[in-house]
Amino acid sequence: MILVALLISNLRAVADSVNKNGFFWSTAIKLEATLNSEDYLIIAATMGLSIFILLALAIEKASTTTFVPSVVANLLHVINCVASLAVPWILCDKTLASPLVCMPMIFAATVLFLKLISYAHTNTVLRGKWLGGEKNLGYPANLTMFDIFR
Repeated sequence: MILVALLISNLRAVADSVNKNGFFWSTAIKLEATLNSEDYLIIAATMGLSIFILLALAIEKASTTTFVPSVVANLLHVINCVASLAVPWILCDKTLASPLVCMPMIFAATVLFLKLISYAHTNTVLRGKWLGGEKNLGYPANLTMFDIFR
């Protein structure tokens, strides 16, 4: 019974607000976004975030060879992860792009950063076990495009 009373009172508050201020979406729909050349740069950079994914995979594959020691691979992973956040942030900061265009890129870069940290950490642990002699880990066979996008 209390739940019904709360629902009715909240619906009443919404109805009063719509009557007093108008429907929010009707004014929001009327807004038009015009894109300038710097907005297109941000949109292209958002699509280019996948380069950091390919770099993470390349770093990890290189770490299975004798050319790249684990310490260097870990350092390269740190640089790649930091760059995946720093590059979008710098682009949005230095251009006059619209915040509505920058916001999705910063959000995507943050999600990508967390994914890359997880990928690097997991494969660092697996690489350490693999170099220690454990061979039934699925490493380095897991270093595929499917695995990194999963």
